[in-house]
Amino acid sequence: MNSLRVRTLSLAVIAGVFAAAAACSDGTQDAGTQEVALVNVTPRGGSMTVDPNTRIQIEFDSGMANGMEQFCAVHLGGLDGEEVAGRWEWSQDRHVLTFTPDQPLRTSMQHTLHVGGGITNVEGHGMNFDQHGFDMGGEWADGDMFGPGGMMGGHPHMGEGWQHDNGTYGMAFPFWTAADSAPKVALVRVSPQGGSTNVDPNARIQLEFDHPMVDGVEALCAVHLGGLDGEEVPGAWQWSEDHHVLTFAPHDPLQLDSEHTLHVGGGITDVDGHGMDFDQHGFDMGGHWVDEEMFGSGGMMGGHSHMGEGWQHHNGTYGMAFPFSTTAGTAPKAALLRVSPQGGSTNVDPNARIQLEFDHPMVDGVEALCAVHLGGLDGDEVPGAWQWSEDHHVLTFTPHDPLQLDSEHTLHVGGGIIDPDGHHMDFDQHGFDMGGHWVDEDMFGSGGMMGGHSHMGDGWQHHNGTYGMAFAFWTAP
Repeated sequence: MNSLRVRTLSLAVIAGVFAAAAACSDGTQDAGTQEVALVNVTPRGGSMTVDPNTRIQIEFDSGMANGMEQFCAVHLGGLDGEEVAGRWEWSQDRHVLTFTPDQPLRTSMQHTLHVGGGITNVEGHGMNFDQHGFDMGGEWADGDMFGPGGMMGGHPHMGEGWQHDNGTYGMAFPFWTAADSAPKVALVRVSPQGGSTNVDPNARIQLEFDHPMVDGVEALCAVHLGGLDGEEVPGAWQWSEDHHVLTFAPHDPLQLDSEHTLHVGGGITDVDGHGMDFDQHGFDMGGHWVDEEMFGSGGMMGGHSHMGEGWQHHNGTYGMAFPFSTTAGTAPKAALLRVSPQGGSTNVDPNARIQLEFDHPMVDGVEALCAVHLGGLDGDEVPGAWQWSEDHHVLTFTPHDPLQLDSEHTLHVGGGIIDPDGHHMDFDQHGFDMGGHWVDEDMFGSGGMMGGHSHMGDGWQHHNGTYGMAFAFWTAP
C-alpha cells in the first residue's frame, strides 16, 4: 500500500473519531438508541393451533404515535392474501395494540400479522425489529411476499409509511389457526344491554345462554356502581329452572342517575365444561372486552379479585363488560293486576272470556299490543275482538269462535303498553305470580330470530329489552 493511501485512511479515521466526539458533546444520541423495540407479539410467528377467537396483540417499549395502527394488518394466508376485517385498539398508555376480528378467524388456515416498517413512537423514533422480532418468529417483509402486486411495486402495503429504513416493509408473523374448536356457550341476551340509558333502578338484570350452565358460575358475574373499579352492588343471583337464564336482584334499587356495569367473567362454563363465546352476540349487545386497566390501580398491579381464578377468558381478557345508566327518577308505572286465565292454567273453558286488569285507566289503542295465539307466540293469532270496560281498567278478549279444544294457547301482553299519562307497564309486581314470563325473540320462532316478527315492532318492546309478557294456558278436552 502506498504511503499516500495510508495517510488518507488515517486522516479519515481521525476525522470520524472527532465527528463522533462532537456529536456526543452536543448531546446527540446514536440513532440506534432512539429506536422503538417491538417487545411482544401474540400469537408468535410459527404458532400452530391458534384459537380462532384469540386477540392479536403487538407490544412496544414506548408510547406510539397516533394513527400507527393503519400500518398493521392481519391477512388470510400470506401477505398477498385478503386482509382480515376487524378493529385495532390501543391500550391507555399506547404501548399495546390489540386487533379484534369482526368474525372469528378461519379455522385450519394460515394467517399473517404484518407490522409495517415505518411505524414511529410519539417522538418520531423508528422501529427496531432486530432486538426481539426474530425470536418471536418474525421475518422481514419484502416485495416478493406481496405477490404480483408486490413485484410491480403496486401493493398498498408498500406505500408511504410501510417501508423500514433497511428497505423492507416491516416484519411478518405467520401463524396457523386450530381446526374447528370445541363447542362453546353463546351469551345470547343481556338485559339491560351495554350503552342503555334511563334504566329503571328496579329492573331485573339478566343473562341468557344457549346451553344450560353449571351451578356456581354465577360467582363469576358482578354488577358494579360505576365502572369495574367501582364498588360491587350487593344482591342475589338466581338461575331459571333450565339453567339458561341468570337473574340478578339487587338488595336495594340501583342508585338513580348513575352508571353501572355488568361484568360477565371470562371463565364461565356450561355443564359439559365448554367455555364462553362472547363474540357471536356480545358486541351487538353493547359489550366490550375487560382488560386489567379497567379495574383501576388494583388491576394494573394484578391484584383485583375479579382477575383471579375463573375470571379469565382463553383470549387473555377477563370476560365482557356491559355498562348502562339508570334513570334520574322513577316514573309511576301502570301495574298489571289480574290476568284470566292465568299462565299455566289447564282445563280452561273454550268459551271463557280472556281478561286483563290494570291499576290505572289505560289509553285507547293499546289493545293493538295484545294478542292471543294458538300454541306459542309463533303460532297463529286467534281472531276476535278486544273491548275496554267503561273505566278503561279492564280489557276483555272475545274470540270469534270458541278456542280450539285440548290445545295450548298463549296470551301476549306487549311491553310498550302505556296509560293516558304515558306511564309504562310494571309487569314485575304481579306478572310472575300470575304465571307470566318475559317474551324474547326466540319465542317467535325463525321470524323472531331474524327480527322480523310483527309483534317485535313499534310499541311491543318493554324498556327492559323484552317484548312484554306471555301467559300460556291449555283448554279443556
